[in-house]
Amino acid sequence: MEVCGGYGQNAQFVNPFIGTGKCNVSTLWGNYGGTYPGATAPWGMVQLTPETSIRPSESGYYYEDSSIRSFSCLHHLSGFPNGSAGYLHLAFLKGRVNKLASDFSGRAFSHAKEQAIPGYYGVSFTDGDRVEMTASVHSGLFRYSSSSDTTTVVIWGTGNLNIRDSQTVMGSFMHSLVHFQTPFYAYEIKNDTAYLHFAGKHAEGQLMAAVSASASGVEKSEMNRMVEIPGWSFEQLKAQTYDAWNRELSCVEVHSDDVEAICQFYTALYHTMVQPNTMSDVNGEYMASDYVTRSVAKGEVHYSTFSLWDTFRAAHPLYTLMHTHRIPDFVKSMMRQYDYYGYLPVWQLWGQDNYCM
Repeated sequence: MEVCGGYGQNAQFVNPFIGTGKCNVSTLWGNYGGTYPGATAPWGMVQLTPETSIRPSESGYYYEDSSIRSFSCLHHLSGFPNGSAGYLHLAFLKGRVNKLASDFSGRAFSHAKEQAIPGYYGVSFTDGDRVEMTASVHSGLFRYSSSSDTTTVVIWGTGNLNIRDSQTVMGSFMHSLVHFQTPFYAYEIKNDTAYLHFAGKHAEGQLMAAVSASASGVEKSEMNRMVEIPGWSFEQLKAQTYDAWNRELSCVEVHSDDVEAICQFYTALYHTMVQPNTMSDVNGEYMASDYVTRSVAKGEVHYSTFSLWDTFRAAHPLYTLMHTHRIPDFVKSMMRQYDYYGYLPVWQLWGQDNYCM
């Protein structure tokens, strides 16, 4: 093993499904990994990933399940109980649906028709419809293919919902925006759940939705999307994010004849880079701990999600060795809480301390 500054192709060894199932070893936190298989960029603010479980004690994605209920986009953890459960849910459904049943279990799928690589996730449902997703740091892109004459997209789990125009839905959590390439012809909002209706067959990925977020405001959320996804080129964004993962994973080169061990190594390394999460916008603005919008210096990034009780032993020493250029931003991000709120982070989550541990 060697630490290097080169640029390899180590993303090919990452298997995002590792950690999504249960194992035979029971721990204090249970016997499941709490990871998610979906699309995210290194240190990204958004994560587009499937959720399968409707069990009260288990939320998120579980490899043992055979139906996907929705795709969530924000506020995921990794390697944590129910860490694959998030906010801002989208469900893509055939026909015109005006109410989602409380016991809706999702759409059937097979793992044989499911793919995940760094920055991309795709799945074909048993009925032939397909959903794909890719992500940048602050925004992500869905691509839905269906033979149905009409499609309903259901959105929930992002606070208060409002219709901005015939292509855009706003959520109050993280000033989230869901912007569609195709206008919807009708909609209903019931109990902070939006039902959006689209006409026409959406073969070969014709229905696309861009998701973005910002802690600073809805204008910044839109700015993040427009900068990162200026067009609707799914393949271009997918390639850019995969390239970004190759760059990040080139911090270590491992040589072995044991391919399985190499895959386990780079997948574990990949999981150390899905958090901390970027909290500053593309222009450097962020919401500080005192709820005042501030700006970092040019070239700096403000981060959050510091699970310090869990990460000070191994993850942060690893960052010091492998990501030395990020350490100043990590430290400054923690110190900003002290500067504007009066104490250092305990367990900072999405910009605010949750006082855990």
